[in-house]
Amino acid sequence: MIRPEPGPAPERGAYLVRHDPVAILERRDGWVRALYRRGAKPVTGWLPEADLALAAAP
Repeated sequence: MIRPEPGPAPERGAYLVRHDPVAILERRDGWVRALYRRGAKPVTGWLPEADLALAAAP
Protein backbone atom coordinates (compact mmCIF):
# COMPACT_ATOMS: atom_id res chain seq x y z
CA MET A 1 0.00 0.00 0.00
CA ILE A 2 1.34 3.40 -0.93
CA ARG A 3 1.28 5.71 2.07
CA PRO A 4 1.00 9.51 2.17
CA GLU A 5 3.75 9.56 4.87
CA PRO A 6 6.09 6.90 6.31
CA GLY A 7 4.18 4.75 8.80
CA PRO A 8 1.21 2.41 8.98
CA ALA A 9 -0.73 1.73 5.80
CA PRO A 10 -4.12 3.43 5.45
CA GLU A 11 -7.21 1.24 5.18
CA ARG A 12 -7.71 2.29 1.56
CA GLY A 13 -5.51 3.74 -1.10
CA ALA A 14 -3.27 3.08 -4.06
CA TYR A 15 -1.17 -0.06 -4.11
CA LEU A 16 1.40 -1.78 -6.29
CA VAL A 17 1.53 -5.34 -7.49
CA ARG A 18 4.68 -7.42 -7.77
CA HIS A 19 7.08 -6.17 -10.48
CA ASP A 20 5.40 -2.75 -10.88
CA PRO A 21 8.24 -0.33 -11.70
CA VAL A 22 8.66 2.81 -9.61
CA ALA A 23 11.12 5.71 -9.63
CA ILE A 24 12.67 6.42 -6.24
CA LEU A 25 12.47 10.12 -5.40
CA GLU A 26 13.74 10.14 -1.81
CA ARG A 27 14.99 7.82 0.95
CA ARG A 28 14.44 8.33 4.66
CA ASP A 29 15.08 5.94 7.58
CA GLY A 30 14.08 2.70 5.84
CA TRP A 31 11.38 4.31 3.68
CA VAL A 32 11.37 5.45 0.05
CA ARG A 33 9.17 8.03 -1.61
CA ALA A 34 8.33 6.51 -4.97
CA LEU A 35 6.63 7.58 -8.18
CA TYR A 36 4.50 5.12 -10.14
CA ARG A 37 3.67 6.34 -13.67
CA ARG A 38 2.01 3.45 -15.45
CA GLY A 39 -1.57 3.97 -14.27
CA ALA A 40 -4.18 6.41 -15.52
CA LYS A 41 -2.65 9.05 -13.23
CA PRO A 42 0.84 9.19 -11.66
CA VAL A 43 0.93 8.25 -7.96
CA THR A 44 3.56 9.38 -5.45
CA GLY A 45 3.86 8.02 -1.92
CA TRP A 46 5.93 6.18 0.66
CA LEU A 47 6.83 2.48 0.75
CA PRO A 48 8.96 0.44 3.14
CA GLU A 49 12.40 0.14 1.52
CA ALA A 50 12.51 -3.57 2.45
CA ASP A 51 9.48 -4.19 0.19
CA LEU A 52 11.37 -3.09 -2.94
CA ALA A 53 13.89 -4.86 -5.16
CA LEU A 54 16.32 -3.16 -7.52
CA ALA A 55 16.11 -3.99 -11.19
CA ALA A 56 18.54 -3.27 -14.00
CA ALA A 57 17.66 -0.33 -16.22
CA PRO A 58 16.23 -1.34 -19.61
